[in-house]
Amino acid sequence: MKNLLFVLMVLAFFNGEASAQDISLDKAFCYRESVRSGNMVSVSILVNLKGVTKGKTVKLKEKIPMGFDAKITQPYGSSAEAFENSVTFVWTKMPEADLFIVKYELMSATPVNEMVSLSGTMSYLSEFGMKYISVVQKDFSTNTTVSGLIANIPPYKPAYTGGEDVAEKPIERPVEVITSTAGNEENSPKPKPRVTETTTEKVTPIKTTQETKTVVEQPVVEKQEVKPVEKKPEEQKVVEVKPVETKPVVQEVKPVVEEKKSTGINTVSDMSGVFYTVQIGASKEKLNSDYYNKYSFDKEVNEMLIDGMYKYSLGKFPTLKEANSYMPSVKQKNIQCFVVAYMDGKRVSVSEALAVSKK
Repeated sequence: MKNLLFVLMVLAFFNGEASAQDISLDKAFCYRESVRSGNMVSVSILVNLKGVTKGKTVKLKEKIPMGFDAKITQPYGSSAEAFENSVTFVWTKMPEADLFIVKYELMSATPVNEMVSLSGTMSYLSEFGMKYISVVQKDFSTNTTVSGLIANIPPYKPAYTGGEDVAEKPIERPVEVITSTAGNEENSPKPKPRVTETTTEKVTPIKTTQETKTVVEQPVVEKQEVKPVEKKPEEQKVVEVKPVETKPVVQEVKPVVEEKKSTGINTVSDMSGVFYTVQIGASKEKLNSDYYNKYSFDKEVNEMLIDGMYKYSLGKFPTLKEANSYMPSVKQKNIQCFVVAYMDGKRVSVSEALAVSKK
């Protein structure tokens, strides 16, 4: 019995060593490593894009369980967003480095005492169609194959895809060159003056240094004095001028129809107290005020700058029940949304807000 137990321990040891060294850098992969600490779980994902065409768009999506709030801590050049049940990393300009790490954190209202169930995929368009790679749970930081490479991962830099960025080049416009003969006026022959007045057309050629122009002299017509015709008194007639009746012009005044203007986006300045709101989007850049007008929301869109990200939401509800009741009307417009909570200008978990407001 003891010998059997010893053999099993040896096999387990060698299997562990083999699994720790089975990382191959010759193909694309995604490995996840998570560490629990109190109410927080720190998640790191090692990404290898070996063999993926640099001109493609890559998307990495992780599904997270309910009851956690996610926060992106290391996007590595991606457009990263955290939602109620998922986090996404999207690279429209892929990194120059094949091997890199992205990170995010999960926060809970209660201590995390067991392993958190996570699942994710990385997708990109290959020459054979859409390619999907699953994110595998693996402790890669202690792996001897990649530990030295991880320590020397360079900062994010977009890969060169071979095309020219036309927008960064100055636009060359053709310069129109106008040739002038003004400098040769002194050397140019001048037209001869007319000696006598005549009705005959006289053509005088004018020679210039660059081109020959023909000037046609217009005939001169002698002016004749016109004497007014005097009428005899008996031939003059008195014309009676009748007043012209004018009708008043009635101008039709059309009613002014006031155009209904969109409410646009409202920048929220009052963040005191606890409230709930339905989040519909987040962006690193500030959106135009008419960005959400096409959806015709019955509530004004709120804009809040939180942790360097512009968060966009609808309504400020005093209770969680009211926010949850309003959310289905937003989902009917095919918009992904979820309820978030704020307390004195800081985003908190829904459980924390409930503990403070108790409603």
